[in-house]
Amino acid sequence: MNVFNGDQFRSSAPTTYGFGPGHVFAIRDLDDLLYEYVSHDRHVLTAKPVSNPELPQVFTQEEFRALVDAGKVDPRIEQNSVSRQTLLARNPDIKSIRDLADAEQDELSFYWQLCRHVVQMYDDGATSLTDKALQKAIAKIMGKLVFGADSSEDEQPRRKPGKGKAAKEPGERKIKARKRVANYEIPAPSTLRKWIRVLVEHDWDILALRDHRKGRVGYHVPKVTDPHSVALMAKWVQQYLDRSRPSAATLYKLMTGSVRLEDENAVRERMGKHPLPHNETPSFAAANVARAAEGLPPLLLPSKSTFERAIRKLDKYQVVLARQGPEAARKQFKVSGRREVVLFPGERVSIDCWRVQLKTAKLPQEFWAGLPEKLIGVAGKVRLILCLAICEATKVVLGARLAVNAGGEVAMRTLEMVCRNKNAIALAASCRSSWDHACTPMTVPTDSGPEFIDSAFRCAVRDIGSANEIGPASHPDARGVGERFFKTVDVQLMPFFQGRTFSGIDDKGEIDAGAVTNVVAETLGKALVRYVVDAYHNTPHGGLGGQTPNDAWEERTALHQVLPPPPAHRLRTVFGFSDNRRIQNRGIRFLGLYYRSSELALLRRSVGQADVRIRADLENLGTVWFSKNVPGAKWESANCDLDMEGVSAALWIDTEAALRRKYANVAKLSEHIVYAALRDLRETGRHSAAAAGIGPSTMAREDILKHETEIVRHFGYVTAGERGHSFDGFDGIDAIDGDLAQDSEVPLESGEVASEESQRPVTRRRGRLGSDFLRKE
Repeated sequence: MNVFNGDQFRSSAPTTYGFGPGHVFAIRDLDDLLYEYVSHDRHVLTAKPVSNPELPQVFTQEEFRALVDAGKVDPRIEQNSVSRQTLLARNPDIKSIRDLADAEQDELSFYWQLCRHVVQMYDDGATSLTDKALQKAIAKIMGKLVFGADSSEDEQPRRKPGKGKAAKEPGERKIKARKRVANYEIPAPSTLRKWIRVLVEHDWDILALRDHRKGRVGYHVPKVTDPHSVALMAKWVQQYLDRSRPSAATLYKLMTGSVRLEDENAVRERMGKHPLPHNETPSFAAANVARAAEGLPPLLLPSKSTFERAIRKLDKYQVVLARQGPEAARKQFKVSGRREVVLFPGERVSIDCWRVQLKTAKLPQEFWAGLPEKLIGVAGKVRLILCLAICEATKVVLGARLAVNAGGEVAMRTLEMVCRNKNAIALAASCRSSWDHACTPMTVPTDSGPEFIDSAFRCAVRDIGSANEIGPASHPDARGVGERFFKTVDVQLMPFFQGRTFSGIDDKGEIDAGAVTNVVAETLGKALVRYVVDAYHNTPHGGLGGQTPNDAWEERTALHQVLPPPPAHRLRTVFGFSDNRRIQNRGIRFLGLYYRSSELALLRRSVGQADVRIRADLENLGTVWFSKNVPGAKWESANCDLDMEGVSAALWIDTEAALRRKYANVAKLSEHIVYAALRDLRETGRHSAAAAGIGPSTMAREDILKHETEIVRHFGYVTAGERGHSFDGFDGIDAIDGDLAQDSEVPLESGEVASEESQRPVTRRRGRLGSDFLRKE
């Protein structure tokens, strides 16, 4: 029995860690010790040191879990993959895809998608790998990727008469991941074939395209064919897609003109078949007569085998749909039967988004007091997006985020939760069970929604050592595990709240969901975590044969391997905040805080006023990491001069806002005022949902930069004993006279009248003027 959140409980899912045969991992202590994996079971893990393989070492699973929780275990995914090592050796200027420029990441992601779509079309029989077929496929796919257009003309956005813009269909999702239309070169068919070969050789690693995408381009001239003959034959090929089900032989006779349509329909009528529809397409014989009258050469008649081959190239689904109907097409082509077998936890972690069928208030009722009811109804109530990560083997929820809109940042934060221990989230939501499930997923299946086609999300999946699998669009049955969980949430959790929108007008009736909405976004987030951790994880699941997800995780981890989550430095690289900053007198400034160290002082000597690269963990502002702005530079750490260990960016931003509301002058605050504000906000519990990492307040990189530009520009504070001196005591750096206030000088609160005692002159840099130097005598 253990104690969690003040109550006794049985540990629901102790994780059993393991690796593949011959896998080499590292344990980081004073030095990196390399071990080669030998075997494991639910009690111990055996490995032998690489430096001394004759002395195997046995770790208990409890000891190994402690090492993983302390961030000392590095799975070394890159070093154990030959293809990844090869690619990194060919690219010595980078250590991960995130080191590339954003434009190059987008370009690699675009051409990677192009190759995947071509291979998918080839597997579906929609195209071949010949030059002629690839030219058509490349043009169609690039149009879809660049403009978001669908390949089918029936699904194109319809234009209203007299309108310049396409009318948005009901329920249509607007693609937001690509903010602008990108211009990319159309590759030659030979180049595309070479890309596909290289990607297959390197297990579809996106980095493989960096070496080969600009190689020598070859182009083969297609076989010369009369375009008029091809166009006329294509019209007759389309006649095959008809409910009368004409045969290829009959259509070929009609195309050549050897029989007339009236004679063929008479024969079909005697046989009891449907007559062929009237067709205005001329036969080759009639077309040649018309061309002879105009003095043009006759058209070359394609052979019967060529005509039949063109019919066989038609999309099989479209053939069945047109000739037999939609029901027959769905029955014949719907994926059914045995699903893909998933053995161990983390083998496939599916991520999907769902618009919650419940209207939610953004803020409590007191925040909207005094506003018109119409404004409250429009601005105060929304339907949130739930982004979910679920293990397909055990049905354990590994990550969940609520957001106002689906986007790449929400998907990345959900993926980050998969790799982190979530006990703090469960504690904030008052759960009685633990939520310590964490791993490195092997495959991350997603759909082709805008939040998942974002290049930042794709690169994050690759950098943690996983593979991204994109399922077909408009086929939710291909993602049955996640879709079924959404249905379970809608049936079991949503009935506890008012304001449900339901799945359709038949279920909803005439209820006005906005008029009865009473749940706040933070309340919904806590309720969702409590439901997942305490209810769902401990309820027998039909897809697990009656096991609970927690029991399935415990059993599968004992029988099979679970890849440990990436180390802290890898998570910081992949999911942290990255930017370029200039070293100021007090150090590096981030979100109004100053960071400094001896290494930073030495770096300032060498770079001067040049920018340096920084990385920050938005969940812990105690430390930032910096490096020289050159490829391959070493990263060093710098601590904040305030005690910000464990303070998240969301909590600190709200602290700044509280200080701005309370004090009229926020330019110079004493250290104890800042600590008091942090303590008050922590005690109020307002950040329990934000600390849980599920609230709808996901901060993107653009939000951080905007906050620094508009709000934190004039924010400052005085640390006790430092007096604003930047690098005092750091490697002989000379002290710099500060222009900050003394620790004893507390800013006045808004509306407070200064007494004569508080109006004494304040030391300033220029002329040492007092605070009353503008007063008249």
